[in-house]
Amino acid sequence: MASLFLAAFSVVAQEQAEAPTYKDGETWQFKVVEKGMAVQTAAAVVRNFTVSLSAGRVTVSPRFLEVRRMLGIEDERQYLQFPLFVGKSWWVIYPGDGPVQMRGTTSVTRLEDVTTAAGTFRAFVIERRDKGFRRGGDAGRGDGRLAGRWSYTYYYSPQTRSIVKYYLATGIGGRGGSREFELINSGSDR
Repeated sequence: MASLFLAAFSVVAQEQAEAPTYKDGETWQFKVVEKGMAVQTAAAVVRNFTVSLSAGRVTVSPRFLEVRRMLGIEDERQYLQFPLFVGKSWWVIYPGDGPVQMRGTTSVTRLEDVTTAAGTFRAFVIERRDKGFRRGGDAGRGDGRLAGRWSYTYYYSPQTRSIVKYYLATGIGGRGGSREFELINSGSDR
């Protein structure tokens, strides 16, 4: 029985996703639902975005930088760090808004099947925790003070070469919001 468990574990542990390559004509559509984000109302706001590749350039319509991260294209925040495999973890430091420095820890926790409007996909489940810390200020006051917390869970599918589902919760001091992404369509003109 123990050898059967170890054999099953080693098969899962060996599964990994390599860095994707993209071709002109490919598209991905995402539905984004935001609630209580910094510039939003308390009511949920639902928008659809399309990411497309043409002449080696990525465009997002309407413009929204975070959608580029769903493909691992914007790498400053390192949402994805290839190859992906269960048990992998990494940390990153990057500039936040204004005088805030961000620090994040990310772990690939498991593989699971996830269903979106675009279908059901085998995906790597990635959990991330970011904290923002204030820099600068009057005579150094405020340096190192916690400015916010962000908790992410997202699902990367090697089949679509994108994040197929994503959940973000923000908050500090009772304030916060959430953002959810879901892949609703992917295709190409190939």
